[in-house]
Amino acid sequence: MARWDDERMMRREPSAKSASVGVTRTRLAVEEELGWLFREQPTEDFGIDAHMEVVDGEIVKGKLLALQIKSGRSFFQEKGPDGWWFRPHDDHVRYWTNHSLPVVLVMYRPETGQCYWQLINDRTLVETSTGGWKVLVPERQVLNEGARGPLRVAAGDCRDVAGAQARRSTGVSGGGEGNWYRLRMPENVRTQVISTIYRTADEVGWDRLAAHDRTKLLTEWVDDPVVGGVLSPYFPDYGIRVWLKDAPLKEYSRAKEGLGPYARYVTKRYQTPDEIVLAVCGNGWSVESGTLDFGPRRCSATNGRVRRHVFWGEVSEFKNLLYAALDAAREDFLNPIVVLLHRENQSVEHDDDRRAAIAGRAGAELKYLARAETSISE
Repeated sequence: MARWDDERMMRREPSAKSASVGVTRTRLAVEEELGWLFREQPTEDFGIDAHMEVVDGEIVKGKLLALQIKSGRSFFQEKGPDGWWFRPHDDHVRYWTNHSLPVVLVMYRPETGQCYWQLINDRTLVETSTGGWKVLVPERQVLNEGARGPLRVAAGDCRDVAGAQARRSTGVSGGGEGNWYRLRMPENVRTQVISTIYRTADEVGWDRLAAHDRTKLLTEWVDDPVVGGVLSPYFPDYGIRVWLKDAPLKEYSRAKEGLGPYARYVTKRYQTPDEIVLAVCGNGWSVESGTLDFGPRRCSATNGRVRRHVFWGEVSEFKNLLYAALDAAREDFLNPIVVLLHRENQSVEHDDDRRAAIAGRAGAELKYLARAETSISE
């Protein structure tokens, strides 16, 4: 009888175990918390892992929802406003929005043992600046008895949820709330508008403006013929402001660090991640390939022999940066560095000792770095 060593035996991938646990936890939430029926799709799926059916007391209602289940820490890396962003593939979006049933995205988080959910429709699908899609899964939307009401409504409301995909494929929206595009914006128009607002943002120091000054400038852009006027054929009135805030202006800070799709539009820039790592770690250190992340800004730095986690952001982000550093240190004990960025004329002495003490107790090294703004040659 043939003998095989351990290296050549079939192995179960960790991702398969995680997916199985996610389906099991979702089944428990549906059957025990909601009291509904759960039917896993055991054959090959194309973006739907299970169905759940509404049960009212002992009456099976015949109202179904399709579930796409994601499991594991990796799906909770990108923080959004009071939740997490999930970025589906185009094929999944096309399949979900053409599905005959309302589709619910469920994300299982091992650290909390909770399943979080979000409906997939034209209100929750957000088109990104690069032409992809993202969906916000709110932390408050736990798959428990509190979800019974809204999910029952969704199951009983079989309205067409393909609006987002229809806008993308036909270039025409229904014009209702949540439908941002009237027509697909041509790339030359996008470039013209972003270049215009970034040039102004660089001149006035957008990232240093008070909230009321930002609001005032945003209103001016909406009313400006070369910004709002150019965008008006592509958006309803409210959509111009929404797009400006959620696309170019949301990316502005990253763009000034040379990151993301809009970096080419800025006329002034801050230090890049490699320059930040060089400044805080010393000569020979750089960002390790493939480790750059943005929620918050972080990377693994290396000098070819040693690795360090580096986290950076504004002084006001200290708590979030420290929490992320603690989470990383718990996994691999790499003695993280937390870098607080400040303007060259900004005093950071207030609470400096307290921050240093807190970082020290957490096992993180705290450093400060002045933001150096340089002009980019045409």
